[in-house]
Amino acid sequence: MFNNPIFEIYQLSPLAYIWMGLIIGSMLFNGIIAIQKKSIVNGLQSGFLLSLMLMTLSLNLDNSLSLGSDTISQVITIYASLALFAFNLISLYCYLSLGQDISPRITLLLKLSCSFTILTPLTTFIAPPSVFLLILTFVFLTSLLSYLLFAFENANIHFETPKTHYIPLSLLIVSVLYTVIFLAANLQSNLTPQNLWMFAIIYYVVENYWQQTTSNGSGPDEETVDQLNKTLADQNFEMQVTLRELKEKNHELEKLNTLDALSGIHNRRHFDKRILAELRRSRREQLPLSLVMFDIDHFKKVNDTYGHLIGDEVIRSVALTAAETLQRSTDEVFRYGGEEFALILPNTEKLGAFALAEKIRIKISQLAINSEKGPISCNASFGVGFTDATHSMSPKDIIGQADDALYQAKETGRNRVIIFNSEENINATQ
Repeated sequence: MFNNPIFEIYQLSPLAYIWMGLIIGSMLFNGIIAIQKKSIVNGLQSGFLLSLMLMTLSLNLDNSLSLGSDTISQVITIYASLALFAFNLISLYCYLSLGQDISPRITLLLKLSCSFTILTPLTTFIAPPSVFLLILTFVFLTSLLSYLLFAFENANIHFETPKTHYIPLSLLIVSVLYTVIFLAANLQSNLTPQNLWMFAIIYYVVENYWQQTTSNGSGPDEETVDQLNKTLADQNFEMQVTLRELKEKNHELEKLNTLDALSGIHNRRHFDKRILAELRRSRREQLPLSLVMFDIDHFKKVNDTYGHLIGDEVIRSVALTAAETLQRSTDEVFRYGGEEFALILPNTEKLGAFALAEKIRIKISQLAINSEKGPISCNASFGVGFTDATHSMSPKDIIGQADDALYQAKETGRNRVIIFNSEENINATQ
């Protein structure tokens, strides 16, 4: 069936040997990259170049090439089909790697090109040379145009085969058309198909080598940098959201950490921080500060008579009453410990603190707390400490004032408000 030796290569010029050396070097270069990076595309590139080289050299097997020669119908068919198959696999692999951005129509076109490439060699045994040549030309042009179509459509999407392949691939298309015309018309020209193929292939090799070396040696391209920047921006946004949520959670935890579980008002720990901060602000801004300490009268008797559950309810009711009576956001009520409470009143003179404490005392005395033994009432005693910011005062000093005034209220009959060391001895009784 094969009248001429398929692998016989003769009449090669020194330039042709140099050309073969460049092609083989590019094949080895792509093969090394394929092994190092486990790149399927680079491996297929080596097969593509090998097939093109053998196909081009096969054009030199017979100096009297004609449309009906066995060389065209057999040798060129094998090498051209192998080149097309490798090229179509490259195109299909690169296109499918685009993920959700692929077009079903272009995907189908690339798959059909692969299928036609596999079936093309069979036509050389069943179709006349002229028909076979048209089929081979159609498949070759379809494959190249399919790649250019998907590359153009996805010009802004990064894929492994570079967009700069437009020029060498266009030269390959021109080479296909020129070869068909040259053989069909039996042209006599110094520009043979072999020369044109050699030029197109060497251009492809040089461009491919340049693309590989520049992309490996000069760092990521602009598109990759943009993608990295977008990824970093997304991660930064997610981090900001996470930090904001974490800050809110910490704020909630901190708020819970400052509240007394039983009464629902601020606890002793928060009181210690606030009284120190308010004393410093009072000295800094030269503003008055008042502290009111109060506790429930005869609370032990309430526990002994009605039980601890009712005692807890009494504590909650007194705390709620005091908190609801406050009208300024700067005023705060705290559970100091047990049945004892405290009020921090920034920018408040002692008489103003007395008036507020008296209002709370009256509301507490009007409480009616339900129990199994009927409604119960309670009273509270209050002591007012203060600083006029004319001299330095520590938390211990102002707490001592309020405690002394509270002790005096207890000693003088309970259910009353006493101002520390007041010359007027202002007090209120039931």
